[in-house]
Formats: sequence, C-alpha cells, structure tokens
Amino acid sequence: MHVATLVNAGSYAAQMPSIAIGRARIARCTADLAATRSFYEHLLGLPVVADFADHDGFDGVVFSLSDGVQFELVKDPAGHIPAPTVEDLLVLSLDEATTGEVVRRFIEHGVSEVEIGSPSVNPYWWRAGARVFVDPDGYRVLIVPSGAL
Repeated sequence: MHVATLVNAGSYAAQMPSIAIGRARIARCTADLAATRSFYEHLLGLPVVADFADHDGFDGVVFSLSDGVQFELVKDPAGHIPAPTVEDLLVLSLDEATTGEVVRRFIEHGVSEVEIGSPSVNPYWWRAGARVFVDPDGYRVLIVPSGAL
C-alpha cells in the first residue's frame, strides 16, 4: 500500500484558496446506538434529522447541531468499538438557560462529569467555564458558555 507523505505543508498555503463549505457532517461509530442516541436526543436535546436501519448493514441516527452542521452516530456491521481519547470532544456553546437545563438533566440521570480542574482536560476549557460530561461511548461533551468559542 502506498502512503502519501506531506513533505512541506507550508508550500501549499500560497497555492490553495480557501473553500466554501455548504454543509458538514461529523460521523463516528457507537457501541450502543440506542443508549447513545438517547443521550444525545433526550438528555442533551439535539434534534434528530434522520435515522436509518440496515442501510448497507449500517444503523444510525443524524442530529442537527446548527444550520448545515450535523452529527451522525453509526453502528456498523463489523462491530467497531469506539476508542475515544481525552481530546475527542464535542464542544457546544449554549445560552445560560439551556446550559442550566442540560446540566440539570445530565446530573439528574447520573451522567459522568469530569471533575473541574482535572488535568485530563485542556486547561483552556476550565478557564472558559466548561462543564465536561462523558457520553455512553466514553466521548466527552463540553458545554461552554455563549461566547467561549
């Protein structure tokens, strides 16, 4: 297998214009589609824009994050297991009332929260006032005040 190596990324800067993106979708696998879907749909409150079953063997759900930006969870037939790191983050900036409601629901339902000041979180997020929670697959969801992004 041939793997391309980027020798000098800086040399592309003058040659490549910026692109305009009409829509974007971030997709990742999940070990438990039902539990993870419920976390994002019912506890966090993300609107579902589509879901699918046995689409070429894949099951999944697509959430709207904002106009033109979507978040997709997929359970694949090969059974890939998510392997999140501490820097695999979904960072959401919410208004004060929504932040309070989401945090209340997470705490009420026993969602694991990373202790404030934990060195496993980039210190920037603590300074920004983030609350850091963990989804059923072990990925971190950061809720930050409006204006922190």
